[in-house]
Amino acid sequence: MMISCALKQIHRVKHTIPITIKTQKHRYHELVYFISGSGTTEIDGQIYPYKAGDFAFYKMGTPHNECDPEPCDIIWLHFSFDIENIELKEGVFHDLDGSLLLLLKRLRKISLEQKKHSEILTETCLAEIVATVSEKQDATETGIKKINFEKIINYIDQNINEQIDFKLLAQNNHYSYDRFRHIFSEQFGVSPYSYLINQRIEHAKRLLKNSDSSITDIAFDCGFNSSSQFTNIFKKYVSLTPKEYRNKN
Repeated sequence: MMISCALKQIHRVKHTIPITIKTQKHRYHELVYFISGSGTTEIDGQIYPYKAGDFAFYKMGTPHNECDPEPCDIIWLHFSFDIENIELKEGVFHDLDGSLLLLLKRLRKISLEQKKHSEILTETCLAEIVATVSEKQDATETGIKKINFEKIINYIDQNINEQIDFKLLAQNNHYSYDRFRHIFSEQFGVSPYSYLINQRIEHAKRLLKNSDSSITDIAFDCGFNSSSQFTNIFKKYVSLTPKEYRNKN
């Protein structure tokens, strides 16, 4: 089996105050092990929560950031590797038995001491780390959660008269709002907000045709802030005012 590993740098850092690391990308792979603390990291637009005993892996060139709202203790390293049949995945994973942390501490000690044969020891230890990371990635349920569109659509349809917080909805699905909106638009051809407005308009059409409710009551029943807002948006979508649509139908 072909094995080639190179350590570029490894450090242990303790943040005593909350800190946010802005979006960045590197020329090498990066592994961050969270010894203590909790927070989130965003990898290419997707948000992953982490806690003590978790580790994050970022491929070289992938944009990512980190938000540590509380003091934390981390080990991070930049490295490259080429090991046959091993491909690491991006995300946040769990080190339940602490074996990865022991290997990282050992690698850091080798790096600091620079004793005889340190290059060989470094490559061997790093190869073991890569293999261990691969095993833990396969065994760990990561922070990735596929969007359950059926659940989200049902939620929107059942709450069209409410002010839906799409940013919170995206966060609950571990995505930034921009990424969530992009994926939603790819799936349905419209943005989440446009989908909501379409559903409100369709519900308003049914009420205008099948009830004697006033225009104002229908506006509020469909989630609009006022009858004037309702009239303006309805006319934009239907090319008729609500009153004209009711008379025509």
